[in-house]
Amino acid sequence: MCTSITYQTSDDINFLARTMDFGFELEGAPTIFPRQYPFPLDFGGELVNRYGYLGMGRKLDKFIFADGVNEKGVAIAELYFPREAQYAQERNQSKIILAPHEFISWVLGEIGSVIELKQRINEVSIMESENSLLEIVLPLHFIVTDSTGEVVVVEPKAGQLEIKNNPVKVMTNSPEFEWHLKNLNNYLGIQPNNFHKKYFGTHPILPFGQGSGTFGLPGGYTSPERFIRAAYLREYTP
Repeated sequence: MCTSITYQTSDDINFLARTMDFGFELEGAPTIFPRQYPFPLDFGGELVNRYGYLGMGRKLDKFIFADGVNEKGVAIAELYFPREAQYAQERNQSKIILAPHEFISWVLGEIGSVIELKQRINEVSIMESENSLLEIVLPLHFIVTDSTGEVVVVEPKAGQLEIKNNPVKVMTNSPEFEWHLKNLNNYLGIQPNNFHKKYFGTHPILPFGQGSGTFGLPGGYTSPERFIRAAYLREYTP
């Protein structure tokens, strides 16, 4: 159960933040990978970092990351994508083959901007490989941003990595990103200000108090509800 949000300050500094909610302590720690560090891959070979990066990592048989930022200002977070993630089933010899939990290391070590990610996404393919901590293949999708504030979502569908522009600049979990954007249409009545007086016939209707503009804002913790709340708060919080 994860929620991510990007935010820009008035002087154009870009942030990516996220929650990570598990039933046990993941014991992650700030971990720095310098340039030219050889990172071994599950499917053989290694990545040699073009850029240095800092992330929340944990050392198992090797380091794994849940999120991080590199020296060029590219930031990425992985979020659970259950029943939706569809990884490649056959190995493409022309591509770098990554496990789901290795995609972050490729992005942070190799990519200098969202534009570059769009240009180079077809260099890699994600195939199923069990995560040694959870002993499952992690169903993941990713939110990526850079110092310009541009935000995209990367989702594995039918064995391909799809990059989707993220105009609302938040992300949660399943279902796919387009569904969440369409679901926003159900919340046209939410606004940051109180509603004005209305009439039913000659009978006046007034808000009970502060916050009437948020009536209908979902309060649960499902992925669709968290997406709506994150989008609302990001849009209207100065």
